[in-house]
Amino acid sequence: MHACRKFPSYLGNLHRRSLWDIYWSEAAEVYRQGPSACRGCRLYAVCRGCLAVIATHGLNPFEDRDPFCPGPVS
Repeated sequence: MHACRKFPSYLGNLHRRSLWDIYWSEAAEVYRQGPSACRGCRLYAVCRGCLAVIATHGLNPFEDRDPFCPGPVS
């Protein structure tokens, strides 16, 4: 199981762990939170950027903002 089908984001194997355990794992939570640069944005609750787009642009998907972000960071 992967957090996103568009970039490497392995979370676990459903043959070895339950969906519940994988979904609520610490690794899955990191993906759900999105990049740290987005956490102060007023659109954070509904956007959080696209981690695959961030990674495709050579940026860190857990730290950097989506380069196509439509909203202000603050």
